Amino acid sequence: MARRRLALAGTSPFSVSALVLVMTQLTGRSVRDLGIVSTLVDAVVAFARGRPKAGALLLGAAALSARIPGLGVAVSVLLRVYRKLA
Repeated sequence: MARRRLALAGTSPFSVSALVLVMTQLTGRSVRDLGIVSTLVDAVVAFARGRPKAGALLLGAAALSARIPGLGVAVSVLLRVYRKLA
């Protein structure tokens, strides 16, 4: 950390802000991980609300999201639409 501060001490504010922007950009992996975590949270909420089938479906979708990106989010959205229509 001290070495990083020392390296940034002589730089302009514009290059530091560009460095922060590059460091905070989301990568494909972090977006996929965020989708998996949100699906897991939806599964926990479904179990807590007494919907074991929906919770199990969401847990399975979260597990498969590691291989098929976006599956968990799609299942979560479809479950919400189904609940609205039913």
